[in-house]
Amino acid sequence: MAGWASGQAVLLLTAGLGVGLVLQRLLPKLSVPEKTATESPTEPEPPKDAWQAAYERLMLTEQFKRGFLARTAHELRSPINSIIGLHQLILEDLCESPEEEREFIGQAKDAALKTLKLFDTLIAASKLDVGREVPRLEPVPLAPFFKEIYELTHLQAANRNLRLDITGADDEQRVLSDPKWLQVLLIGLIEDAIAHTKLGTVRLWAEPGDGQTVAICLQEERPLAELEHDLSEIRYGTPADIANVETLQLSTGLVLAAAKTNIAQLKGTLTLTVAPNQPEQVLIRCGLPTP
Repeated sequence: MAGWASGQAVLLLTAGLGVGLVLQRLLPKLSVPEKTATESPTEPEPPKDAWQAAYERLMLTEQFKRGFLARTAHELRSPINSIIGLHQLILEDLCESPEEEREFIGQAKDAALKTLKLFDTLIAASKLDVGREVPRLEPVPLAPFFKEIYELTHLQAANRNLRLDITGADDEQRVLSDPKWLQVLLIGLIEDAIAHTKLGTVRLWAEPGDGQTVAICLQEERPLAELEHDLSEIRYGTPADIANVETLQLSTGLVLAAAKTNIAQLKGTLTLTVAPNQPEQVLIRCGLPTP
């Protein structure tokens, strides 16, 4: 028992240090960045609607980070508990054979790798920010961009027993956009779709437009009338309670209004239509120019 207590203490200390390092990198990024003295005082003041768009992106980003941190912290418990339990069996000589001991060591390794992957996802989420007040348009390859979106949203879908289907874009498919603005916009729409979908699949894909545009499409299992009603009201959701993951969301109306405001700044359009052959599903199309 003394050997197990010592081994457990070392294991818990190692896990605690890992979590602490991730949170140390994550939490400072949750605050709004302050202006530095090196910023040029002669830089032109952004228009009023640009500040409004930045404020809406900030709300979506901070909502995402709060919910993502709570969900990922919950996900970390499972592999860490597995590592502790497997080491306990080994340290207390409860393995029936050397082969079983090696099997437990392999399972503990797999759990540790899962923990490291969750840490990497936390670090990726910590780098999400609202971007500049005025968008800086540049060619954005959609294949790696969609992969990043999936990494930041698949846990939320899994926690609600939903399937998140983000179809890989063509390697040559690009849009002219600000990647930070577009990332916040799409994550906000996907999170809202996940929060209001009870069963089934949330789908995201890209398709060619009229030759000068690409449409990023999000299909979810909600009637069109419901989203149009929420957009017309544009109300805030219930205040978030970090102890209850289910409340960590803004209203659909606010998410859609923010998306419409920001995509206009990106020289794009956002439309709501009924999904083809799916009258009870809505299709959100974000049309963006190509380089």
